[in-house]
Amino acid sequence: MITAVRHATTKNGKPFGSFSLEDYTDSFSITLFNKDYENFRKYLYDGYSLLIRGMVAENTWKNQPELEFRIRNIYLLSSVREELVKNIHIMLPLEVITDPCLNELARYIRQPGGTVNLKVKVYDPVENVSVDMFCRSQRINLSDEFIGFLTRTAEIEFKLS
Repeated sequence: MITAVRHATTKNGKPFGSFSLEDYTDSFSITLFNKDYENFRKYLYDGYSLLIRGMVAENTWKNQPELEFRIRNIYLLSSVREELVKNIHIMLPLEVITDPCLNELARYIRQPGGTVNLKVKVYDPVENVSVDMFCRSQRINLSDEFIGFLTRTAEIEFKLS
C-alpha cells in the first residue's frame, strides 16, 4: 500500500515523483524519473494497494556500484485477477466426482463472460493414475463465488497461473 507520495520537479524543470510502499513487514521508498514517472504516476496516490513487478539491477548513474530496484509493471491490486490470471488448474480426486459436486462445478463453469482457460486433472491416488483435460470451447469467469467454492471444498485443489 502506498503510504506517502510526493510529486516535484528537478532543478532542470523535469517532473519526478517519490512514494513509500508499506506492507505488514517493512516499508520501502522509490523515486521515479523521466519515462518511469510518466508511465507510472497514475498509480501514485496515497492509500492505493498495488502489485509491483520489477528487478534488481546495478545503478548506472552512480560512480560506485550500487543495486537498485527497477519497476517493470504496476497493477492495482483490485484488478490483478482480471489482468494477470490466464489459467486455472483444478485437481479433482476421483472420490470427489459426484453428481452434486459436478453440478456445482458446472454452474460456475458455465457463467458467461469468462476469460480464463480451464485445465482439469482427475486423479486416483489409490491407483496412482491421472488424466489431464483442457477445455477448448469454454472460458471461465473467476468470480469470488467460484473461488470461494473451490476454497471451501477441501478435497479440490486449484492453482492460478
